[in-house]
Amino acid sequence: TTDADLDAAICEGDTYTLIATATNNNGVQWTTSGDGWFSSTTAVTPVYTPGAIDIINGTVTLTLTASGNSPCANLIDDMVLSITPAPTADASLDATICEGETYTLSGGASNNNGQLWATTGDGLFSNASILNPVYTPGVNDVSLGNGTLILTTFGNGTCPDALDEMVLSITPAATTDAGLDAAICEGDTYTLVGAATNYNTITWTTSGDGTFSDINAINPVYTPGPNDIANGTVNLTLLATGN
Repeated sequence: TTDADLDAAICEGDTYTLIATATNNNGVQWTTSGDGWFSSTTAVTPVYTPGAIDIINGTVTLTLTASGNSPCANLIDDMVLSITPAPTADASLDATICEGETYTLSGGASNNNGQLWATTGDGLFSNASILNPVYTPGVNDVSLGNGTLILTTFGNGTCPDALDEMVLSITPAATTDAGLDAAICEGDTYTLVGAATNYNTITWTTSGDGTFSDINAINPVYTPGPNDIANGTVNLTLLATGN
C-alpha cells in the first residue's frame, strides 16, 4: 500500500515535509514532475525543496512508488504540492522634503493580499491602505528631522507578510526678518537689524539706489541714494536661500 498524503500548499521559499505511509513493500522511491529535490528519495517522509521551475509553475506532482514483494506489483500514489508566490514590498528610496511640504509615496508590491503603511513618527497618510498615499509629517517628525515610513504587504495562503521601509528626511525651512520699519534723517545711514535661520546664503536688495556695506551680511549698513532721499522712502528686502 502507498499513501503520498493529501495535496498541500506552501509559500515560495519554504520546504515541505511529506507525511506519507507505505506498507508490505520492498522499498519506496519518490519522484517529482518538476525540478526540486528530496532530502532522501528512499525515505517515506523526506523533505522536498521546490526548484525554480516548480515555483514558476506554481504546482508540482510528487509521486511515491512502493515496490511490491513478489509476486505483488508495485503501487503508486501521488500528491500535488502548490507553491504560493511570496509577497514583495518596496517602500522606495529614501527621500528629503522641506519643512511644511508633503510627500507622495511611490511604493511597490506584488503577490500580496493588500498593504498598509505605518510611521515611526506622528505624521498622517492620506490613505494608509494604498501604495501611493500622501504623507504629511507631524510635529515630532519635523522636530527630529526625519521619519521612517514602513510598508507591509499581506501574504496569500501560508505566506508571511513582507516589510520594507524608507526614511523621509525633513529639512528645516528658512526664515527671515528684515526688522521693523524705521526712519532716519537725510544724510544719515542705517544699520539694519535683520535675522535669518536655516539658510544657505542671505542677500539684501533695495528698491532704490542706495548701497549696503555688505549685501551678504545679516546686519549691514545702508546708505540711501539720491533717489531714496528724493522719494522719502525705500524698501529694503532680505532674501534667505533655503537649504
